[in-house]
Amino acid sequence: MAKKILIIDDEVDVLKVLKFRLEKSGYEVITALDGIKGLELAVHEHPDLVILDIMMPGGDGYSVCEKLKRLSATATLPVVFLSAKTEDKDVSRGYQSGALFYIKKPYDPEFLLDIVKKALEFPQELEEKRGVKKMLLLTRDSLLKKTIQENFSDLFESVFINSAEELKFLPSPDSVDVIILDLAMKEIDFKNLILAYRSRFKKEALFILIIEPYLSGVEDIASAVQYRYEYLRRPFEIDSLRLLLRDSLKR
Repeated sequence: MAKKILIIDDEVDVLKVLKFRLEKSGYEVITALDGIKGLELAVHEHPDLVILDIMMPGGDGYSVCEKLKRLSATATLPVVFLSAKTEDKDVSRGYQSGALFYIKKPYDPEFLLDIVKKALEFPQELEEKRGVKKMLLLTRDSLLKKTIQENFSDLFESVFINSAEELKFLPSPDSVDVIILDLAMKEIDFKNLILAYRSRFKKEALFILIIEPYLSGVEDIASAVQYRYEYLRRPFEIDSLRLLLRDSLKR
C-alpha cells in the first residue's frame, strides 16, 4: 500500500510540481493551501508524512507543526519543512517546533525525495531522547559548532576541540560514536591522530570528514580511518549532516 503524504503550501504551482514528483515516485498525495485545512486533513486522512511550508495563511508552519505535535492523533507524524526562509534562526525554529527535517527552497528534487524516504523509514523512537551517544568534533568553525549545539543536543553529548592544544582533552576513543574532523584545521595532523587511536575506536563509530571545495589529499587521511566514514564538502545543507547523524543512531 502506497505511503500517503500531506503537502501544506499556499503556492499552487509548488503543490502541483511536488505532487507530480511524489506521485511519480509511488506515493499517494493529498494537499492543502492553508494551515487550518492542513490540520483537518492531518487528523482525518491519517497521512504517513507531512511536507509543510512556513509562510502561509491559517497559521504559519511553525504553529501548525506545534499543533500537530500536541494532538494525540498526529503527535508521531513526521514533519518535513519546505520553505524559502533560509536563515539559521528559521531552520533552528523549525526543528524546535518538532520537524524531522528542514529543506530550503529552491530545492533539489532528488534531495527532497531522499529526505522523504528517510523520514518515512525512521522509527518513532528516534524522535525521543534514547540513550544519548557521544560526538567528538574537531573544528574552529563557530557556526558548525552552534549548529551542532542547537540541532543535535538531544541526540548527542558533544565534545568540541578547536585547537591542537586542546587535543589533550580528547575523550577516550572507545566512548565516541561519531567523530567529525574539519580538515580545514591545517595545524592538526589528522592522519597521525587517527593512527594513534585507531585500534581503540568503536567498530561501529562513524567518521565524518568535512572538506573544503577544492581540498586535495583527503584520500590519504581517509585511508587511515579503516572505519565507516563519509565526506561533507562545504558548503553543505544542515540536513545532509542530519541524515548522516540520524543513520548513525540506527546502528
